[in-house]
Amino acid sequence: MEIIEASFSFDDDQLGFVDFLEALVRITEAYPFTEEELADMVSFEMKVLFFIQRLDAKYKGLKDAWTKKMMHPEGDDLNYRPRVVLDEDDDEDYDMDG
Repeated sequence: MEIIEASFSFDDDQLGFVDFLEALVRITEAYPFTEEELADMVSFEMKVLFFIQRLDAKYKGLKDAWTKKMMHPEGDDLNYRPRVVLDEDDDEDYDMDG
């Protein structure tokens, strides 16, 4: 937690996408890899991939459930209402020529 403490977000218990990527980079840089692991992972990208694979294995069920929900919405998922609606017919606000 100390390693990713400098990754900022609006909520203390959540990370935005960029904050998540920064935290992943910080963890990769600080992780104490063994000598054998370092021999196998010769680049920084391979080290990051190591963590991506571990996250994918740990949260596979969560990822599969989210994918199913997005691809085949049911019940209340079909009643999504956007918070912001733009009036595309009102061109006066966006008229750059006049």
